[in-house]
Amino acid sequence: MNNNDCYQNNNMCTLSSMHNSSPRVLFPMSQHIDQYPTTRGGDESNDIGGKDDDEDESTLGKGKGKATKERWNKEEDKTLVSGYLNCGSDSEERTDQTKVKLWKEIKHIYDSEVQKRKNIIHLRTMKAIRKRWATINETVTLWVSQIREANRMRTRGMAIENIEEKAHDLYNQKKKGRNFTFYHCWVAMKHLPRWMPGKDATIVS
Repeated sequence: MNNNDCYQNNNMCTLSSMHNSSPRVLFPMSQHIDQYPTTRGGDESNDIGGKDDDEDESTLGKGKGKATKERWNKEEDKTLVSGYLNCGSDSEERTDQTKVKLWKEIKHIYDSEVQKRKNIIHLRTMKAIRKRWATINETVTLWVSQIREANRMRTRGMAIENIEEKAHDLYNQKKKGRNFTFYHCWVAMKHLPRWMPGKDATIVS
């Protein structure tokens, strides 16, 4: 896969399914995810104790060659998730060498968005991008398991909002007081089997 294959019109990439016979899906670079409500915990919640592990290295520095700490925002998260979904759906089948190429393609997509929305999307190092994806992937994978557990505990007539509320409670208990803060990412990710409610999610790099 080259950059031209990955980065196409309207900032969309073609998602190659893990099985060649599966239909091809297009994920837009910018999705209006905020229209989907979340229950308590929320996307803006911080970790307990004031620790913010959303912070990561940005190449935007105050001076030549100096990097600063820039908190990742929702649009940056969605740009990263979109890039991964469109280029990395078959990552489980890749070798270490092809994974390096994969992440170069994902970063190319992300950097292209930086040029278009400099006031919103910050330029990030490869290390920061891969670290952020690992955090999103691990957190959303745990969230999916809590959605699955909440479904098992579902009572007759229970609305989806109540199931998600229960999942938030279960996640909070599992993480000892920490809330699920990547709902905006999961909305984009849940359409793939790996992160669908009721499926056994798999953490991949």
